[in-house]
Amino acid sequence: MRTVQMTLDEKLVSQVDDVIRELKISRSRFTRQALQDALERYRVLKLELRHRKGYETHPAEKSEPNNEFLIWETEQEWGDRCNEEKFVGINFKLQIKKDQYLFSLEILFWII
Repeated sequence: MRTVQMTLDEKLVSQVDDVIRELKISRSRFTRQALQDALERYRVLKLELRHRKGYETHPAEKSEPNNEFLIWETEQEWGDRCNEEKFVGINFKLQIKKDQYLFSLEILFWII
């Protein structure tokens, strides 16, 4: 690893110190994770912007036979099936603890 010197305002350092005491990790570890998270968010943002630009440049027309969204239109029509006895919702919640962090994922499945 490489040592890097940074200048931070006192309030930010104080907030970080409060969190690292609670998590029982070092400033360096916290900062590494925060920077990795920021880089991942930036990577995803760039992909989303690229995706949006692609659709702005080449929008999907409803009249096109190979429109990628047409296949899903019938799937979005629920109608009165919600009132049928066969319609069941299952809520699945997953929690993963890794390196003092707790990640939660909540998924809702509908079985028809």
